[in-house]
Amino acid sequence: MMDTQEILARALQAAEAAEDLRALDEVRVAYLGKKGELTGLLKGLGKLDASERPAAGAKINEAKEALQATLDLRKNNLEQAQLAQSLAQESVDISLPGRHPDQGGLHPVTQAMYRIEEIFVGAGYSVVTGPEVENDYYNFEALNIPAHHPARAMHDTFYFGDGQLLRTHTSPSQVHTMENQTPPIRVICPGRVYRRDSDLTHSPMFHQVEGLVVDKDISFADLKGTVTDFIRKFFEKDLAVRFRPSYFPFTEPSAEVDVQCVHCMGDGCRVCSHTGWLEVMGCGLVHPNVLEMSGIDSEVYSGFAFGFGGDRLAMLLYEVDDLRLFFENDDMKFSEAWLREWVNPDLAREDLLQQLTMAGLEVDGVEPVAETFSGVVVGLVESCEKHPDADKLSLCSVFDGKERHQVICGAPNVRKGLVTAYAKVGAVLPDNFKIKKAKLRGVESFGMLCSAAELGLGDDHDGILELPEALSVGADFFTAYALDDVTVDVDLTPNRGDCLSLRGLAREVGVLNNLTVAYPQVDAVAATHNETFTVELANPEGCPRYLGRVIKGIDLTKPTPAWMRERLRRCGLRSIDPAVDVTNYVLIELGQPMHAFDLNQISDGIVVRNAVAGDNLTLLDGQDVDLDEQTLLITDANGPVAIAGVMGGERSGVQTNTEDLFLECAFFSPLAIAGTARRYGLHTDASHRYERGVDYELQAVAMERATQLLIDIVGGEPGPVTEVVASEQLPSAQPVTLRQRRLQQLLGTAVEAQQVDDAFARLDFKVIERSDKDGDISWTIVPPSHRFDIAIEADLVEEICRIFGYNNIPSKNPTAALELRSIDIEQNSEAALKRHLAGLGLQEVITYTFIDPALQDLLDPQVAPLALANPMSSEQSVMRTNMLPGLVDAAQNNKARQQDQVRIFEVGQTFLPDSQGLKQRMMVAGLLWGRRQAQNWHAGSDNVDFYDLKGLVDDLCNWAGLSNVQVERADDMVLHPGQSANLLVNGQPIGRFGRLHPEVENRLELSGVFVFELDAQSILSRPRRVFTGLSRYPSVRRDFAVVVDKAVTAAEVEAVVREALGEILVEFRLFDVYEGKGIDLNEKSLAIGLTLQSQDATLNEEDIGHYAQAAVSALESAVKARLR
Repeated sequence: MMDTQEILARALQAAEAAEDLRALDEVRVAYLGKKGELTGLLKGLGKLDASERPAAGAKINEAKEALQATLDLRKNNLEQAQLAQSLAQESVDISLPGRHPDQGGLHPVTQAMYRIEEIFVGAGYSVVTGPEVENDYYNFEALNIPAHHPARAMHDTFYFGDGQLLRTHTSPSQVHTMENQTPPIRVICPGRVYRRDSDLTHSPMFHQVEGLVVDKDISFADLKGTVTDFIRKFFEKDLAVRFRPSYFPFTEPSAEVDVQCVHCMGDGCRVCSHTGWLEVMGCGLVHPNVLEMSGIDSEVYSGFAFGFGGDRLAMLLYEVDDLRLFFENDDMKFSEAWLREWVNPDLAREDLLQQLTMAGLEVDGVEPVAETFSGVVVGLVESCEKHPDADKLSLCSVFDGKERHQVICGAPNVRKGLVTAYAKVGAVLPDNFKIKKAKLRGVESFGMLCSAAELGLGDDHDGILELPEALSVGADFFTAYALDDVTVDVDLTPNRGDCLSLRGLAREVGVLNNLTVAYPQVDAVAATHNETFTVELANPEGCPRYLGRVIKGIDLTKPTPAWMRERLRRCGLRSIDPAVDVTNYVLIELGQPMHAFDLNQISDGIVVRNAVAGDNLTLLDGQDVDLDEQTLLITDANGPVAIAGVMGGERSGVQTNTEDLFLECAFFSPLAIAGTARRYGLHTDASHRYERGVDYELQAVAMERATQLLIDIVGGEPGPVTEVVASEQLPSAQPVTLRQRRLQQLLGTAVEAQQVDDAFARLDFKVIERSDKDGDISWTIVPPSHRFDIAIEADLVEEICRIFGYNNIPSKNPTAALELRSIDIEQNSEAALKRHLAGLGLQEVITYTFIDPALQDLLDPQVAPLALANPMSSEQSVMRTNMLPGLVDAAQNNKARQQDQVRIFEVGQTFLPDSQGLKQRMMVAGLLWGRRQAQNWHAGSDNVDFYDLKGLVDDLCNWAGLSNVQVERADDMVLHPGQSANLLVNGQPIGRFGRLHPEVENRLELSGVFVFELDAQSILSRPRRVFTGLSRYPSVRRDFAVVVDKAVTAAEVEAVVREALGEILVEFRLFDVYEGKGIDLNEKSLAIGLTLQSQDATLNEEDIGHYAQAAVSALESAVKARLR
């Protein structure tokens, strides 16, 4: 027998030499297998003596064990080495981009709007939506918006030919709610709204959220608490909030809400125009008229409303550029120094301007009236001679109060005795221009006589300044001319036309500070002749008061005095001539528009009438206008001479050679002037004031003031004032009663009777009765003529609230019964739909609902769209009838920006004219174009196709829980006839999907565009879910392939199989389509997987075979299929 140790040694050597598991196993077999050498030794033990066998057997077993241990160790080492090699081979570049599913998203505005909704729904509010096309009643009249309000003009609102309009706010939804629901009411109304305005900071379409609460005992304190709480929750910051008096026709008191700038936290930055505050919303107590028109008793119920732009809050939340989308207000510029001549409170400039802002007269800007300069004094030209060597230069001797200086001057108006601005040698003018000694044509000049332009006081550089002789020669010019002054730009709400003058602003400052106002003394100017010019009021409703005066022998070659020119400049007006300057001065000072006619260019008296057919007028600005019958005119025997309250005509305009004037001063009704200027593309200071209302008792004072100023400047002889009045057509101040109890209930805080007494006294409201009944004091007042906005109790509440201080009213949240909100189990939300589409990799877009007629005709040629009566441009002149134009436009924009993949969707309204009127239908639509997957190292370059689109539509249907869904080939002029389908549910069409027709794609310069458009309500309607128990028995799958004619559709095959197998078939899956080798050219192979499961028992092979054969037989019979 071979030596055991020798065999073991060879075996161990072979095991160590094995380089892989296979070789090692060969070693094991060679030595330990059935025929292995060590195994053979055991078999040979029988040949040994019985005494030798135990020892020999023990050695052999020891050898086997030693070898097995070595094999196990070597195997483990080889396995570890193999694993290490495998791990190394399977290593990847971890820095390569990963595979990502397509990422969609919601539009930032949508995200902000849903955030807003969630906050208010959590507080018990309901979300109410409404139509985007409304009528005049719900958009304006029911909201107490007067006929003359600027928002109703064609220039501010989009109208349709039938009188309907695009809503300018979501307030109509509030009215619908109040008409159909008994208080308590808590709703928010989000949605798209439209304003006829477009520039860098405005869009004609934007998103707005309005809120409404109506209940018993709702107060301004409740409003403040709600708004403050919302703002802090929305921005998730403890921001400072302030309330400023404002004006909205549908609320009173009204307020604008400012919030501490979320970007700089109040320190001042570009976003907040360095004020530290951002205007975010308007709000107020619901106007009693609005409640009453909606059928709610305003004595029992009160309410508050608020509104803000969702776009604006989104921009602030996501820190993008500022956008202002609120009601536009009225602009008034004034000089602080001039104001302080009337009333001078002991307040620093910043405090005074802050006081005005917080009283509802928002300071929008402050500019110095002059640039910085030094070394300029008041100088007197003592002599003026021609330069010895220059015809256009003068050699002047200028006295500066101490010394005389030789100055060379080229101004045409320099002369002996002129008081002017003298810049001494060493003076520094604006733009760091330094005055040095100079030599002009051989003659030395010491300093410079300055024009307005050279001192930054205007654009006039044709002559040097002509200063009042009363100024002290030698005085510092900056101080003497009161240039430490600012021009203040105030935004006034439309109801505060009384503050469109220095008189009105001073009166307001006096009220706020309990100071007496020093009004200028205006005395009657005695007539020096008896000549008059007749006046007839043919339309006394439009013009119930007209004053005229003849002034003869004037000299308009005389200049307007420097003090008047300077005051006009500081108020934003330029000097033109003495006649125009005086009327503008009275306009700014008193708020009364006036006009001067050349008396010799008008004849046979003035007639105030409406235009008739054929009337036309060349205006002072040279514009020729054909006048419509709505236009109130000033006419003479030869026709129109002015558009009343807007602009005069060229024919009767004053010229430098005019010697006789007819001075006009009238009261025109706001309704008569409203919209007139806008219809003719005009905006004048006069129309601005008349539209908002002018004090109807101011005309006589204004006439005397203007007469005196004119005579003082240009001379002349005034005649008697002709006044024609239709007293019955003039406004009349009516008594208004305020109840203390009602005041306190609406404000939500105690207001002492003495505070009300003081406020009425300061406001110049005449108290004609004050009574106390059961502890409820009431005041009956008559407002002054300049407060034509005071008509009802709510007006007085607003005034007291304004004087009391909005920010002195406490904040609290309204209390109400806590009711659980119902959720419709058979209705999905629009938010859920959008989030699902975003989850499918689509990005939301928001597009305009008014579109280009050419694009509309291309994408819906069979429907005549609803056209806007007053579009902003022809490219936005019709309302979309389907969702495709906006989506296509977005795709084109993306392509133009070198994007290679577009996956977008939009949920919005379409507007379809029909026999019943306008049908506003909510649709959900999407567009796919370009690469199937974003470019990546692992992605192919295939573009999307019909089946990408169909998969998306299928997913939407599954999400919506729709059953009995069918598709049928579409016959649609806009879609590809071979790659499009109609989607039906229970046999009713709910939408379409497919590729755009090649001809349409060519027109659009796009290729491979796939779109879907579905009725949103059908997708949002969710069938009630019913639980179906899961089978306890296993499912099985059988796959087979059948050959069918190419014309047979997959849907037909599935329908046949489902009908044949019934409930036993739990899933039908078509997993392959083959055409090619082995298949006839007119046929195709379909690979089908059937998943079968019984609710009653486990299916055996006989059962499975039976069902599979039943499916095949049904296909053979129905579509002539054969097994492949």
